[in-house]
Amino acid sequence: MRRAPAFLLLLLAACGGARPEPPPVDQTLRNHLAAGRLALEAARHEEAARQYGLALERARARDSAEDIAEAATGRAAALLAQGAARTALEEAEAARRALERRAAPVPATLRLAEATARYRAGDAPGARALLEPWPEGGEAEAAQRAAFLLGLIAAEAGDAEALSRARARLGAPAARGLRADAEELAARAALLAEDGAGAEAAALRALEDRRAALDDRGVTRALALAADAAARQGAREREADYALRAGQAAAARGELREARALLERARRIGGDAAFMRAVQAAHAAPPR
Repeated sequence: MRRAPAFLLLLLAACGGARPEPPPVDQTLRNHLAAGRLALEAARHEEAARQYGLALERARARDSAEDIAEAATGRAAALLAQGAARTALEEAEAARRALERRAAPVPATLRLAEATARYRAGDAPGARALLEPWPEGGEAEAAQRAAFLLGLIAAEAGDAEALSRARARLGAPAARGLRADAEELAARAALLAEDGAGAEAAALRALEDRRAALDDRGVTRALALAADAAARQGAREREADYALRAGQAAAARGELREARALLERARRIGGDAAFMRAVQAAHAAPPR
């Protein structure tokens, strides 16, 4: 079951001598936010997007900048979990600009949500612009997630120096999800250094932590990375196996375009009759 990355789940004085009254609470808004969080944690992503959308409408009606930021961040996270990167980008960007027009602070988590959506929608430069410079202070985990995303962008650009800086910013995290991030960046750095064996070992360590963290998208990415590392070593049988498993994982998530590319890679490499039947079965599996 997919979970949403963790970073995306991080918010009238009386007159006279009377005791101050607590500020009024919009219980409807709070209920929608709570329902959205619960749905996101339970991988009910459509319900999470709906609940956060209702919270966002309520926050706009109240013109509450803080609540707009929280609801928009949650909705973007839910949409990203569904693979709707462009819609998530539209929601997150609209919320950020709304806050900027009010001269209200833009939470780091909202910036991170927009950057993630931009990256997945194919706008790596736009994602990097939102992440650099990262604000000092704030949540350590959000900063680490930002460093990981910067590392992915650097790896794709072949920038070993920027990748090394991003990996250093991650440090040595204890949480499985962040530890998997660190291992994945280590694997990508090894690939840039043409160390196929080191890259494969790091990718497989990342794979184990992705599984334990219930990060299905990360599982697919780690398997595809392991395939790249095996290819660097000329280990075509292992490359094909990793590509098949990555394609099956992507198909199970409903990411059909990604699944087809990975399965086609496995098909081109080939294997015995049983392997080719597995590739064909994965290709023929109905959309989720």
